Amino acid sequence: MSAQVFSARPRYGSLAEETITQPSYTGTSAGLATAGYRSAKYSLDEWFANSRAVLNRAAAENASAEQIQRVSKALRTETEARCALVQTDGTRYLGERLQDIHLHKSELERHIARLLEDTERLVTLKRRLEKALHATEIPFAIATDNLTCRERRSGPDLVQDRVEEELLKEVELIKSIQALLKRTLDQTVSQIRLNRNAQQVLELDWSDKHEAYSLDNEYGWMRFTQGNITLAEREEEASATLCMLCERVLQETAEDLQAQSDTVNEAFTHRCHELTHTKSQLELQLKQQQLCDTRDSLARLEENRLLLEKEIGCKTNSLFIDQEKCMKQRLLYPSMIALSGH
Repeated sequence: MSAQVFSARPRYGSLAEETITQPSYTGTSAGLATAGYRSAKYSLDEWFANSRAVLNRAAAENASAEQIQRVSKALRTETEARCALVQTDGTRYLGERLQDIHLHKSELERHIARLLEDTERLVTLKRRLEKALHATEIPFAIATDNLTCRERRSGPDLVQDRVEEELLKEVELIKSIQALLKRTLDQTVSQIRLNRNAQQVLELDWSDKHEAYSLDNEYGWMRFTQGNITLAEREEEASATLCMLCERVLQETAEDLQAQSDTVNEAFTHRCHELTHTKSQLELQLKQQQLCDTRDSLARLEENRLLLEKEIGCKTNSLFIDQEKCMKQRLLYPSMIALSGH
């Protein structure tokens, strides 16, 4: 019987996971086989088996590499598609954001221009109100001076006639118009200040719109801009209402003053006609009395003459006051254009 060989035999699977254990060799045999033991060299079958294991392992690793390459290629394709989709969405969102910002900037520009126009119009009306208020000083001085002059009438001519009543009405009308003009002027100044504040807020909002990309979220800057636009629209509406009010106040006050001035002038003219007619009748009566003057009634006629002359003097004084003093002063009354603030 041949001796048994005690050496480890390599096992080879399909993937060649285990390696061949090489036998240890401690010395030389001088080319002679050891009696009773196998040679330390591999057999031809073992060499073929080892080669097949190496080839199988290489084939398995190559297949694994190809699988990894296919997975990597699919992952790259999926990643590129996803990146392209994200980039497309980002470009679309950015375009929409740019359109929103441009829309709000255009709306802000429109409201800024409208506020500027309203403010300029209010400034013009403010100057007209100031001129109209200053123009009322002359009619007030004329009316009060007329009343003062008429206090110097003497005798029975010191009467509260229609002229005095209309002059008193004119004084009260001028006072009420002055108060109305002052209130309207205060409202105009206040509205100008509010318009300029709103315009400043809109201009700051407009200049900061380029920072919306990095600093503002969509909800925040849209709400902020919408609030500013709402404020501007409220001030624009208030400005338009106030402008119409100022125009109406200037027109109506000028018309009221002119109408009352015409009424006073008509009352003066009528009163002067009455005084002139009465004075003429008294002068005619005086002449008739002078023609009928006789020696027997000399004393009585003289008394009547003195009385008539006294009355004539009173009427002459009253006529001088109304016609020469008051009527001439009223020629200085401001025109309709000056009263309207132009």
